[in-house]
Amino acid sequence: MEAKIKRFGNKYFKKDFFGFWYSGEKLVSGLLIYVKELRKKNIKIFILSNNFRERTEYYRKNFPEIFGNTDKAYFLWETGFVKPDKRAYQKVLDENRIKAEDCIYFDDSAENIQASSLGIKSCLYKGLAKTKKIISNYQQ
Repeated sequence: MEAKIKRFGNKYFKKDFFGFWYSGEKLVSGLLIYVKELRKKNIKIFILSNNFRERTEYYRKNFPEIFGNTDKAYFLWETGFVKPDKRAYQKVLDENRIKAEDCIYFDDSAENIQASSLGIKSCLYKGLAKTKKIISNYQQ
C-alpha cells in the first residue's frame, strides 16, 4: 500500500490518504438500531471481516458504536484467515463456544457464504428488511 501512496507524489501522508479514501463511508443507523434490539434479546453479534488494518483502524476511530454494540470483531489481519477459508468461521465458533447450527451468518459477497459447509445458516446480505425477515423466521 505504501508504494501506491508514493505514486501520488507524496501529496498525501498515509493517514490523510486513508482518511480521504474512507470518508464516503457511513454508518447504517437502521442496522445499528436492529443490532441493539437483537442484543437486548441476548443474541450475540460478531463481525467477521476481510478488511485490512488501515480500514479497521478508520472504523474503530470513526464508528466506535459498531464495536460497542457487538460481542467481538474479527479481522483478517488479526486472525490470519481470509474468508471464505473455513478456518475464519471456525475461529469465531471455537473462541465463543458456539455451535454452528445456532448461528446465522450474513455476508455481502456470495463467495463468502462458505460458512454453510460448517453447518452455519448462511445468507447473502440484501438489505436490512430482508435480514430482519430471515432472522425472524429462524427465531420462531
